Amino acid sequence: MDMARKFLQMGWTRSLRYFNHKSGQKYVGAVPLDSKGQSGAHGREVAPFDRDYSKLESAKIFKAKLDTVKNDPVYIERMKQHQDMFDSQSATKKDTKRERAGTARSTQGKIV
Repeated sequence: MDMARKFLQMGWTRSLRYFNHKSGQKYVGAVPLDSKGQSGAHGREVAPFDRDYSKLESAKIFKAKLDTVKNDPVYIERMKQHQDMFDSQSATKKDTKRERAGTARSTQGKIV
């Protein structure tokens, strides 16, 4: 279900881009050679808005379906389970790091 959410979110944001810029190009000019493969403006100016209102209708459809998925009780429960699992794994890793740091500190100053 999360892949469906991701697909819908991508469709929504892409539709908005094509709504604002018919060509899909957000910025004027090419990406500088040293910045290839990175996201962002890289000092380029934003392209002037050239709105295509048919794309806005498409964005509204994607957004409505995205909201439906995000408000689905099964999706909400599974997302919570995933976050809880991640939080418990993260807490275990932090505890292990603290234990190692405590051990390292306690052995400092000992003459070997």
